Amino acid sequence: MDESCLRLFIALTLPDDIRATLEKVLSASASMPDKVKWVEPNNLHLTLKFLGNVPKFAVNKICSVIDVVISSRKKFVYELQGLGCFPNLARPRVLFAGASQGMEQLKSIAQDFEDQLVALGFEKENRDFKPHITLGRFKHGHGKTSVSNQLLTFIGNNKSTYFGSFTVSNITLVQSILKADGPLYTPLYTQHLK
Repeated sequence: MDESCLRLFIALTLPDDIRATLEKVLSASASMPDKVKWVEPNNLHLTLKFLGNVPKFAVNKICSVIDVVISSRKKFVYELQGLGCFPNLARPRVLFAGASQGMEQLKSIAQDFEDQLVALGFEKENRDFKPHITLGRFKHGHGKTSVSNQLLTFIGNNKSTYFGSFTVSNITLVQSILKADGPLYTPLYTQHLK
C-alpha cells in the first residue's frame, strides 16, 4: 500500500463484556471442521462504513464528517442476538452475530455516512446496510463453500440466542494495518453521542 494512504473504516467498537461473550461463541465454533478465518476477539467490531485506502490528508475531513453525523445523536441501546451467515447458509461467506435492538439507529447513522462521504469522493455502497458483527469468513476452496452439519446445528441452535446489550455511546474511525497474522486495528478518532 502507498505510504501516503491509510486503510480506514468507521466502526462501532464493542465493550469488553460483549467481546468476552462473543469470544465464547468463537471458541465453541473454532473447533468445528469448517474452513473459517475467525476474527480475533480484540478485533470484533461493527463496521458502519469501510473507506479503503485513504490519503492521509483526507483524515481530518473524514473526522469532520463523523462530527456532523454523530455529535447531535443520542445514545441508544444495541442488543446482539442470533447467529447467521451472509449471503445465506447455502453459500456462506461470513458468519455473524446479529441484532434485535438498535438496528434502525445504526442504519440511519450508516446512511448519513454514505450521504456525507459522497462529497469527499467516496462511492455509495450498493447493498442495504445490515448491522452485524463478523465472527468469521469462510475460506473458499475451488469457488464453493459448504457448511458442516456440526456448524449448521450450532448456527441453528443459536439463531435467536441473546448475546447481550450495551449503550452505543461513541463511533470510531479505525486504521487497519494488514499483517501476515491478521489485521492490526488502531483507533484514530472517536466522536461521542449525547
